[in-house]
Amino acid sequence: TFDFAKDKRGGGQPQGFGGADILRFIDSETSTTKSVVLTQYEEFVIPHDGERRDPRGLEEILRGELDDRFFGVIHYSGQHGSWRDALRDALERSQLFGG
Repeated sequence: TFDFAKDKRGGGQPQGFGGADILRFIDSETSTTKSVVLTQYEEFVIPHDGERRDPRGLEEILRGELDDRFFGVIHYSGQHGSWRDALRDALERSQLFGG
């Protein structure tokens, strides 16, 4: 995600944890939206404690904040296809696709 105020000329500064902020906003505004995170990042620095976590660690944090409408964090890699199966499983659990 990028800071929209600075994105006037196709740039802007990346906003760390912008996706998590969006999920928190959605969660506060609606009780029906389901979500899953798909990311290429292999590591996240958690803002409040500075610790580094992998996608599973981020998933644990978000599960603690969000309810059962959150279906996980999936690490995307163009070289490895296992993310496709993980995404399909998450969509099936959410009953949005084939479930």
